[in-house]
Amino acid sequence: MNDLQKDKVVLLFGGRSTEHDASVGMHEYFRKELQHDRQVEIEAEIYISPEGDCFIYKWDAPPRIGELTAANPVTILDMVAIVKMMGCFCFSLLQGRDGEDGNIQGLAAFLDIPGNFGAVYPSCLGTHKWAQAVIAGELLQEKLKKIETALVWANSSPAQVASVVDRFAGRECVIKPNSLGASFFAEPVSTLSAETLLGALERIQPFDPCVLVQERIVGREVSCGFLVVHPDIELLPVIEVKPTSGFMGRREKSGVYERSVLPRFDPIFDLVMKATLTLARHGGYHTAGRADFMVDQNGDAYLLEVNSMPGLMQTSLYTEMLREAGYSIADLVRTSIANEVHYREARRAENEAVSKFVRTDK
Repeated sequence: MNDLQKDKVVLLFGGRSTEHDASVGMHEYFRKELQHDRQVEIEAEIYISPEGDCFIYKWDAPPRIGELTAANPVTILDMVAIVKMMGCFCFSLLQGRDGEDGNIQGLAAFLDIPGNFGAVYPSCLGTHKWAQAVIAGELLQEKLKKIETALVWANSSPAQVASVVDRFAGRECVIKPNSLGASFFAEPVSTLSAETLLGALERIQPFDPCVLVQERIVGREVSCGFLVVHPDIELLPVIEVKPTSGFMGRREKSGVYERSVLPRFDPIFDLVMKATLTLARHGGYHTAGRADFMVDQNGDAYLLEVNSMPGLMQTSLYTEMLREAGYSIADLVRTSIANEVHYREARRAENEAVSKFVRTDK
């Protein structure tokens, strides 16, 4: 398309999120990988600080590690205007708040900014774990079992808190934020009490107004990635993770843990692949995605979450899945650009149809 320079990209990273540092790490990896690719050229790199200031660096003067705020700051509105003027594909590496919660997706759609942002729906759904579980339960009620879950708000009454405690009495639970990623504040609890639940609410409230209490499923944790190559969806290798502590929390995700590619003959392989494909088809994802599951000792599978913006550091699960499937980071960027060309054509046709309808329906 004439309005998109398909060989030039802008990298967007940092952000006002608890996952800010992960995004910075993703940027460092992307820059290193794309420097070796002759088909994709980095036109600019845009760093967003935790305070929301934007710092723009051109290709010939890239940001240095530890000096990301050396350039003159600009506002987000000015940053958007500059990106629009460049006419390049914007590859967002933003995570969590503002990056994968529907905010930047809606902004990019409204202002017609080409990028890998994707639609608002899968992003919003991905950062509302309770709603995602409800929809997944409807889509996959014959393939997956539901994890018993309670949604607890920071302003819940003592009676509501007591009701949740009674509901999970005698069972191991997991308490975690409803919207945050990277297992921030997620913790297993052997015996749920009002004191434990209120303490979790107090810790999480500055970042998320509600928490999830879920029955803990003990078993095998597996992840299956997918890559949208419009109009098809390619399933990537399934990877099993094995944290030494037995629980995949933030510390485990930030450190080293055992993981292995699941062989096709594994009894849970087909179930995980089919469930992931169903979720990917429903969600309307832009290019990348990853579904995480728990499988108990009886072979029953439970969905943990579907991530619309999976981590893309060198050691991330999705990056390993790409490598196992024979794809590079440059391949991912090129696929995202090709997908966006199709999506923009579809949006343009939709806009023309709406305009024609409004003009003629008088």
